[in-house]
Amino acid sequence: MIKFCYFNLITQDATDITASTEDAFFPASNLKSHLSTKVWRSTAVSGNVVFDFKTIEAVDSILIKPSLDGFGFTGDLTIEANATDSWGAPAYSTTITVDTTYSMGIKLLTSAESYRFWRISGTGATYIELSNIFIGSKFEPGKNITFNWTYDYKDHSKVSTTRYRQQYIDEIVNQKIINGQIQYLTSVEMDTFTDFTDLVGVRKPFWIILDDDEEFSPSKYLFAGQFFFRARPSLSNVAFGYYNTKLGMVECI
Repeated sequence: MIKFCYFNLITQDATDITASTEDAFFPASNLKSHLSTKVWRSTAVSGNVVFDFKTIEAVDSILIKPSLDGFGFTGDLTIEANATDSWGAPAYSTTITVDTTYSMGIKLLTSAESYRFWRISGTGATYIELSNIFIGSKFEPGKNITFNWTYDYKDHSKVSTTRYRQQYIDEIVNQKIINGQIQYLTSVEMDTFTDFTDLVGVRKPFWIILDDDEEFSPSKYLFAGQFFFRARPSLSNVAFGYYNTKLGMVECI
């Protein structure tokens, strides 16, 4: 079943982010940005960032992707949550492992954990660096993406050719593009789905996991990532109380 993660508690205006140390050129406030060129960087080999959501919030999904320069840490990251900003014996603790082949980490909790404070800790070679992180809840629309959806890993590199047919290449990052549709949403499912699409529009990124159970792909990371809608999905009423919608999604870089 397709999963959407769109209400990122980290990027909310109310959330305070405090780092154990931070390079002045790479502050912890960068973690609120969707741009992969924005990072937080510590001034020590090990470090952590604490997120204060101000109120108790339910979390069942944690996702991470690297900056354009790659993951800035070694090994696993430790994820902790607590009722207060005290970490001697946090109420909840887990780890997240990243897949270096597909450049992403996914941690879906079996049940939601509700706390005000969350902390991410790790170690790097000479410093720890973090970029895009999602901490929030997942949303499943009730119907899966239908057959005949398409996936393109578009190469945006610029190629120029001389008169002698030699090629000069300006290498640029690849970008995932997914197009598909969801059919026969009930009126209740449609209402929840539009809450999601109205909030993000084409302005805010969201994360998707297309095949978490690896039923039709070699890895759940292959068809997952952070995306924007190319256009806000519209609805088509195909039967009494049932709706279809098309999804055009381009990876957030």
